[in-house]
Amino acid sequence: HEEIHQVPIPQPVVESKPTPEPEPKKEEPVEISEDKVMGTKFTMSIQTIVALVCIISAGVGGYYMLLAEIEEAKQLPEPPSIESIFGDEYPSKPDGHNWPRSYEQYKTQVGGLQKDMDEVYDYIDEFEEKIEELEKNFNRVIGNGVLQGKGKSNFSSPFIFESSGNNSNIVFKDFLGRRQYMIEVNNDSIRYLNVRKKVEISQEEFNRFFPLSNQLNSNFYKSILWGDTEALSKVDIQLRNSYVITTKLISIDGSNYLNEIVFLLNNDKQNYTLKFNRRNFE
Repeated sequence: HEEIHQVPIPQPVVESKPTPEPEPKKEEPVEISEDKVMGTKFTMSIQTIVALVCIISAGVGGYYMLLAEIEEAKQLPEPPSIESIFGDEYPSKPDGHNWPRSYEQYKTQVGGLQKDMDEVYDYIDEFEEKIEELEKNFNRVIGNGVLQGKGKSNFSSPFIFESSGNNSNIVFKDFLGRRQYMIEVNNDSIRYLNVRKKVEISQEEFNRFFPLSNQLNSNFYKSILWGDTEALSKVDIQLRNSYVITTKLISIDGSNYLNEIVFLLNNDKQNYTLKFNRRNFE
């Protein structure tokens, strides 16, 4: 029989085309708009909410606690100054006087101070006759000065004075120049008056203004008004033991007059100064 041979039919060859690579996407800027923000949903867990509440509560509580501590600090007393802390070691130094600031130096110079005071008393004896002669030549003295306190009690009070015969007056003014207190000396008696209220006051009340007044007598007041250098000898002994007393003299027409007297209290760092700015003798 006849054999049938199948001849393969050639298939057309399909050429494969290279796959094109995808172009990289350009990053577009993210647009933030009110619509997008408002349309965004946020979710928070219960744990997150509790944590936020705790943080806010702690912040508010700390704020009010801080306010309370500030108010409490305002009520506390002011801290002591350096002067008060080292007060015992460094005593005050009156203006115009060469007192050492160191307490140790002060103690070592007490002996020298006593020597100076002895010399002052010697001068007093020399000027006694001159003062007596002055009182014979003049019948009246008027003038002005200032009383100052420094230390625990700080004040400055100008004063005017007059002295003639057995009568002497000292009028103290306030910082506005208004007459405030008056010392009236007649022989051995002393009266204290409140000039603004026009009433007589007790010695204790006046002593609150000038704490040394209860230890000063009528002879002392008269002596200092006339510039008598012997005024220190008329100071109460107790006062001389409590205070260190220094003086300054001024020379007028060849005669010396008491121009300034300072009472210095060591322990309390307090001093009082009586200074005379002017004297007119008539």
